[in-house]
Amino acid sequence: MQIVEKLIRNGWTGKSGLYVSVVPNKRSKDIITAVADVLGTECNYDDLHCIVMYSKYDSPAEKSYPKTKTFRARMKDIQLYGKNEDSLVITLESADLQAEHERLKKLGAKHSREFYSPHVTIQTGKPWDDYYLENVIDSINGRELVFNGYSWNDVVED
Repeated sequence: MQIVEKLIRNGWTGKSGLYVSVVPNKRSKDIITAVADVLGTECNYDDLHCIVMYSKYDSPAEKSYPKTKTFRARMKDIQLYGKNEDSLVITLESADLQAEHERLKKLGAKHSREFYSPHVTIQTGKPWDDYYLENVIDSINGRELVFNGYSWNDVVED
């Protein structure tokens, strides 16, 4: 099973797990798009997001929003994720996202992965240019991204 590649927002019923995500604001989307451009690939601007919780089976009894709907993160690295290491992602460091992930666990959600690693997927299954990768990693490290668009959804496999 692979985490959905396309963000599907269909609301949350509590009957099909819990998929919580946040969306980068416009400025942050523009930064991510610029990173993709330098790497010679494209990202889907409208689908950019960061998963906060992917709980396939366990879901809280009721919806509970955080005190804030703005989450700050710093870009850390660019790595390959996925079963076949075919997803190019920007990994993030974020006390905000980590705290929200922990809050959701206390509400009853159980992350379906071994550990939580906040990230934004740039591209899946398509080539990118490794030539500039090291320089891009050096230039993005520590740069801030801002996320909002907080949403709870059912887990839907694409």
